[in-house]
Amino acid sequence: MDKNARSFGIRLAAIFLAVSGVLVIGGYVYLSDRQAEGRAAAQQEMSAVADLKLRQISNWRAERLSDARFFARARFVAEDIQPFLNQPDSQAARSAVEHWLRLLKAEDRYYAVLVLDGRLEPRLALSDSARESDAFMGGLLQKALETRDVAMSDLIQDQTSGLIHLDLMFPIFEDADPERGAPIAAVLLKLDARHFLFPLIQVWPTPSQSAETLLVRRDGETVLFLNDLRHRAGSALSLRVPLDLPELPAAKVLRGQTNVLEGVDYRGVPVVAAGRMVPGTGWGMVAKMDREEIYAPLRRQMAAVGLVLGSLLVASGLLVALLWRQRSAQMLQLAKDDLARANAELERRVGERTAQLRESVAELEAFSYSLSHDLRAPLRAISNFSAMVLEDHRDKLGVDAALLEKVLSAAKRMDQLIRDVLALSRISRQEMGTETVDLERLVRKVIQERPELQAPRAQVCIEGSLPAVRGHEASLTQCLANLLGNAVKFVALGVIPQVRLFAEANGDRIRLWVADNGIGIAPEAREKIFEMFQRLHSQEEYEGTGIGLAIVKRAVERMGGKVGVESEPGKGSRFWVELRAVAPRES
Repeated sequence: MDKNARSFGIRLAAIFLAVSGVLVIGGYVYLSDRQAEGRAAAQQEMSAVADLKLRQISNWRAERLSDARFFARARFVAEDIQPFLNQPDSQAARSAVEHWLRLLKAEDRYYAVLVLDGRLEPRLALSDSARESDAFMGGLLQKALETRDVAMSDLIQDQTSGLIHLDLMFPIFEDADPERGAPIAAVLLKLDARHFLFPLIQVWPTPSQSAETLLVRRDGETVLFLNDLRHRAGSALSLRVPLDLPELPAAKVLRGQTNVLEGVDYRGVPVVAAGRMVPGTGWGMVAKMDREEIYAPLRRQMAAVGLVLGSLLVASGLLVALLWRQRSAQMLQLAKDDLARANAELERRVGERTAQLRESVAELEAFSYSLSHDLRAPLRAISNFSAMVLEDHRDKLGVDAALLEKVLSAAKRMDQLIRDVLALSRISRQEMGTETVDLERLVRKVIQERPELQAPRAQVCIEGSLPAVRGHEASLTQCLANLLGNAVKFVALGVIPQVRLFAEANGDRIRLWVADNGIGIAPEAREKIFEMFQRLHSQEEYEGTGIGLAIVKRAVERMGGKVGVESEPGKGSRFWVELRAVAPRES
């Protein structure tokens, strides 16, 4: 080896060592920063979810208390109760009380509503229910009388039925005066927690395989889990663990630690959690997710960076070897190799960014579901209170009654729009497994359950037999209801709707036709009608939200099918849904 070659080799080795050192140190610093950022982002997300769930639970409790407080202070309630207590056999007095009890129980918000006299004896109930002990009701009434306000119980489990419920009791005072009036009666409201409270707790704002929210309270020296858990069935008000467990997030929250923390949950699985105490209760709220799920993307990223660093180190070594052996000709080939690797890395990054965008879309759909759910509560309050005012004071309102009717109508339309958005969100997010579905049975069930599809309001005819198909029964039921509802709604004034249903076989597919004698659809609008919020007519002409056909298209496509329409203005429409036929071995 001559002196020049040795000097060139030393320079190459020095360059290699310098480049390797820079890569190793830079990679270490980058990975450390990314790890810190990933942990901070995960903790920030968990804290944000905890704040969101706390806000939802607090708002839910405030709405229940507000509903009860309104009736407790309403003058018409006190004016109706006293005559009923004096003359319990009076049908007029009973009807007056039952009227506002039904308003209070609207949409089965409470599974039982009872009017109690001063001896805690039920005098009127809208539904049958197991009676609570006098000691329990007496304690709740005593609390309500002491505060002269609504009293809310903790979560309770009925020992006979196993029902988990939460009760509200409010006293009724003479002249509806909680300051000076004497108590004359009380109203007990019983709410099924599994129907109204637990679903609110269990909904997570983003797609996740392990995340859940749970409520706990201290029971002696144990942690009592109040709601049904995602990973353990039948745990509500039955699962207890020691309060002194050092790594259990639920125990830490009850001991006063409400920041973002890491620990081991009731399954023995490492988790990242954030806790909050629910104001006005003894409940602790914990939002948690498996640490494996949270840090999996970070570990994949670290592995990818490590792979890139290793590749760069290998490339540097190869470069030194190539430069040592061929100082000129092979440099071009090395540049080509580097370019190919760069292109591959670019394609990989593009693929990762595409996957991130898909996840963002899924998160946005989940957020819209949670937001739509929260919007329905004030709309129900607007509808209920408007209906009450119209029912009791229509004669006094005069021309203002028409304005209030418009408010009620608008609230109902908005509620229907939100329900349609929720339906579309559920169809987009839920698992859509297919099963054998009897089309004819399903169609007849939809017709039987909807009066507008029955004579004399409409004529719906099934021509021939409808075969079985592969689909998701609940989603297919909603599709048929939407298509048949549109068929009888969009007809000319004074025309009796006539709808025909028949099926055609096409290889391994079944096409179900829904033909009507409606107003028809212009050619340029046939594709638009399956998009969200696409309305061809004003609300005054035909009611609707513009989401029904979008739900049909999304659901059918999720089932692996197709949907379309044939129509001409003034000559009716023929909508079709095409799904996979049932194979002989599946029958």
